[in-house]
Parts: sequence; structure tokens; C-alpha cells
Amino acid sequence: MKFTAYSPPYLQLDKHESVRGSQYAAQAYRTLLDEHGLVGLMGRRGNPYDNAMMESFMKTLKVEGIYPMAFESAEDVAEHLPRFIDSHNERRLHSALGYLSPNRFEEEQPRKPVKSAA
Repeated sequence: MKFTAYSPPYLQLDKHESVRGSQYAAQAYRTLLDEHGLVGLMGRRGNPYDNAMMESFMKTLKVEGIYPMAFESAEDVAEHLPRFIDSHNERRLHSALGYLSPNRFEEEQPRKPVKSAA
């Protein structure tokens, strides 16, 4: 099994999320993830909603941020992606957030104190 990955320098990727499938649960695949310092994640059996928010965002990213553009390389996409995400988080309203943008929603949430591990 060959593993090739491109990770833009601004991303810290340490998780790989997948659908439930035997190929993703196979020991060889899990070992390969481990060898590359990745943690495999998958939704619970029979629950199609575990990954719904991420799939919705990926659809929006493809339809609004990738397909309309004329990218010539993966580097072009990597350069454009942070601007798209920043714009998405600043301006796009979400019904699940009470029709607020993700940034506005985060700003309005009360901060809970974090207990020290020490």
C-alpha cells in the first residue's frame, strides 16, 4: 500500500476521517496511518449524521471555492483555500447557528473556564 500526502505548511494535519468501510478498518491501513503519525476517525455504525457538518462544508468548498476557479496546480488551491475558509467563517450564515456566521457565533458564546491538569 502506497501513502503519499501533500500538506500545506499552514495546516497541521494529524487526523484522517473516513466513512465506515472495511478498507478503512483493515489492520494494514490502520498501521499505515500510525506509521505516518495520523489518527483514523470514523463515524459510529449506523449513524449517518456523525460527519454531516464536515460533508456539508466540503460540498460548499467544492461548489463555491474550487469548481468555479481555474486552478492550475495544487499549490494554487493551497494558496486560495485559507482565504476561502476565512471568508466562509466571516460571512456565511448558518441556520444551525441561529443564522450567524461561525465567527460571530464563536464570539457570542460564553467562555468556560478550563481546569488545569496540574
